[in-house]
Amino acid sequence: MSSKQITLPIQGMYCASCVRHVETGLNKTPGVESATVNLATERATVKFDPQRATVPDMVEHVRDTGYEVITDKVGLELRELADPARVEHELRQVTGVLAATVLQNKAMVELVPGLTTINDLRAALESAGAQMVEEHEGDAISEPADREQLARQRELGRERLNLLLGIALTVPLFGLAMARDLFHGILARHDILPLFFESQYFDWLLLALATPVQFYVGRAYHRGALNAIRHLAPNMDLLISIGTNAAFWYSVMLLLARVRGIYLGEHVYFETAAVIITLIKVGKYLEARAKSQTSGAIKKLMGLTPKTARVVR
Repeated sequence: MSSKQITLPIQGMYCASCVRHVETGLNKTPGVESATVNLATERATVKFDPQRATVPDMVEHVRDTGYEVITDKVGLELRELADPARVEHELRQVTGVLAATVLQNKAMVELVPGLTTINDLRAALESAGAQMVEEHEGDAISEPADREQLARQRELGRERLNLLLGIALTVPLFGLAMARDLFHGILARHDILPLFFESQYFDWLLLALATPVQFYVGRAYHRGALNAIRHLAPNMDLLISIGTNAAFWYSVMLLLARVRGIYLGEHVYFETAAVIITLIKVGKYLEARAKSQTSGAIKKLMGLTPKTARVVR
């Protein structure tokens, strides 16, 4: 059988190193002949032997490198269902379908937008002796741009939430830390809040503000760093994680040492870790918004394509 070519929508890439890692992961998939990743469009073009390589295998290898393939789940109402196991098997054979589960005359299908059409699923159901009842659910599958756009919008929403949380915690954290460093001497001479800055609980307040930023707002970078270490493929996530964890855990070590009566240093660096993560999140949000707007513009441009043609003989 001749080779086939598909396009996979990728999430989580933001540098040339990311592109190289995704391409390496795809090329390691048995049966893949070539893989080219475009960072601007966040898409991977894969040429493969359909007898040896499957889309679920490719998706698994991409995820192993620490990145994500955009997927969607669709519910299909069925009738004349004789053998659920056969229906699941036939649906899984459709290119682009990652998983299929049939329960009580309803099939839940996980698929990659753009690789599967309503006709593909209908043909698979008919070959298994079943029919689709509610076609309006399946019709949405024939509009992969819509579903991919929804996935991009969800990503933008997550980035916005992380950014707002990071700003809400980092601004007071940075303000308190800088106020003590820059104005502590002046405030102390004028007897303005000196006890607040000299309190043993002040640094613990900084820790409380920095912890959600470090481990919730920046969780994606730490996961990416672990994947990079596991695959011996250093990337930007590893640099961010090392830098912020060094500042955070050094500061924690100083606080714990003080509790035991050991003085290792005075200055903590919780604000450093939080500011790094929040500033990078600003860039990630702007990038996600730009990509979302670009996808919308492309969709509108595609909508200008004529739906009918008149042939003059």
